[in-house]
Amino acid sequence: MSRFRVRYVTAARLLAEALGARLAEEPDLALAEDGPPADVLLVDAVGACPGEGPPPAARIVVLATDDAPGSAVAAARAGASAWLDHRCSADELLRVLRGVARGGAFFPREVQAEILDALRTDAAGGEPTDPFARLTGRERDVLHALADGLGNREIGEHLGMSYNTVRTHTNEIFRKLGVHTRVDAVRTLRGAG
Repeated sequence: MSRFRVRYVTAARLLAEALGARLAEEPDLALAEDGPPADVLLVDAVGACPGEGPPPAARIVVLATDDAPGSAVAAARAGASAWLDHRCSADELLRVLRGVARGGAFFPREVQAEILDALRTDAAGGEPTDPFARLTGRERDVLHALADGLGNREIGEHLGMSYNTVRTHTNEIFRKLGVHTRVDAVRTLRGAG
């Protein structure tokens, strides 16, 4: 059985050693530290890419260390084959590494609509003229929750995201709609309907 070589590009040495120990237990995966090029590069979303660039044949898996909106979109735009939240289980990470090594791709269901919206906008040649079309799927969810009168903590609980992520989405909504308050954003939404 051939082994897929995985290189973990990170500044976190402890995590790299832990991954190496786990991969040593797997018959079809090995940590690539030197020698032949890796089949898969596992990188932190904070941009720990090697200066010389990934080997041409390597596929990229991003292990997102934050839940900032647009992280998955940026990974897809950069050519990543997969994007995973750093809180995933070791078993899920191994499943994704195997799938990507075999030519597959993985983006969690909750970010797929946002990625498709962004890639469609890119393909259309830029920003859409309808301000609501510029909102990602999650931003539209937050806007509708705002219209329902929910506060940031309530929105976070309802949509399964952190308070800071809700704030970031709200600020992006304001910027994209050209408004400065929640009331203005909700008024814009109701005026469009």
